Amino acid sequence: MGIRSEVGLAVTPEVFTELRKSSGLVKELLDNADDELVRDGEGVLFVWSSIKWYTDNDDISALLKALEKLDAEEFLLIEACSEYPDSGMVRGEWVDNPFDLEARTTVELHYS
Repeated sequence: MGIRSEVGLAVTPEVFTELRKSSGLVKELLDNADDELVRDGEGVLFVWSSIKWYTDNDDISALLKALEKLDAEEFLLIEACSEYPDSGMVRGEWVDNPFDLEARTTVELHYS
């Protein structure tokens, strides 16, 4: 049970280096991403699909604390869940990231 989210974290090479120096919890969370895309010299994108992204979890809390110490213009963290955008989360300001990671909300009507 619980809310499952899609989460993307785009980071510059400098932020990636700093996060790898963080606690074991942060490294473990990054290592367990469902997808990791590397653009040499440009950045790294981590994607978690269908994850319970609760900020009181130790590993997620450790990541958020590590990001708070870094330049917000060098990362972008987006949590998209079923209640997004009301309870979704966007942290960081790296809008020109090479992955084109962005928060986007759509509504569709389907019928037959």
